[in-house]
Amino acid sequence: NTVMESMACGVPVVAFNVGGIPDMVDQNVNGILVMPRSSEELSDGIKLLLSNDNLRQSFSNNARDKVAKNFDEKIVAEKYIEVYKSML
Repeated sequence: NTVMESMACGVPVVAFNVGGIPDMVDQNVNGILVMPRSSEELSDGIKLLLSNDNLRQSFSNNARDKVAKNFDEKIVAEKYIEVYKSML
């Protein structure tokens, strides 16, 4: 939830490319995915966003848009309803 909550607030994400995180973060669109356990890549991603205002703003806007279009509570509820209907 932390990744999605950050994106909903317009905070670009720099995260390890593990688990469900790649389902939320689009590489170089709304955040940066780095190799698992690579503190150097994590640090580089954070530094890049801190030093590039235009990139950070673009990622911020894209992050908010992705959450609004894909993870809004109504949209998620509709997806669950579709799954339940498909099982009937």
